[in-house]
Amino acid sequence: ISVSTVAFARTIAELADVIGSDDDRRTAPRLIPMRPTGTRDPLFLVHCGGGHVLRYEDLVASLPEDQPVYGLAAPDFEGSEQDISVESLARLYVDEIRKVRPNGPYQIGGYSFGGLVAYEMATRLVEAGEEVSLVAIFDTLNRAHFQNQSLKSRAQFNVTYVADRLNRYRRKLAAGDFAGFA
Repeated sequence: ISVSTVAFARTIAELADVIGSDDDRRTAPRLIPMRPTGTRDPLFLVHCGGGHVLRYEDLVASLPEDQPVYGLAAPDFEGSEQDISVESLARLYVDEIRKVRPNGPYQIGGYSFGGLVAYEMATRLVEAGEEVSLVAIFDTLNRAHFQNQSLKSRAQFNVTYVADRLNRYRRKLAAGDFAGFA
């Protein structure tokens, strides 16, 4: 089972249910119930480039208690020849969220790489005639935006981006936060 599953299982009984299950919760793709109950439309959050949904723990804690939240953890493609494009992940994840919510409105979000997948999921759902009430994209870079910019503009962006990343890593190291450095 994934670290995300362990982190969001609220009780030993919930964790035992996942471990003992024969259903597809133990196979990829993974729909992680981060907060499975509530009265609002569920929010589905796509993993970032690391493949897990732990980055969303603080976000989930800050949302209203009646907001159901599910994370989509990356499938395990290790040693596989499977297609892992944004489009193929979106297709897999739309199938997963429809197990929880067969019809819209849908709320989807993603951080970094997950934002690209979330946008593609929303596009697919809208094309299928479904309502998408929210697409939340956090810290997602669209490299196509820079294709028509001058070399100077792209260079300025890259310098600023690298400086920001280095400062972020410096602050994390100074605070003793080593997550994400492995």
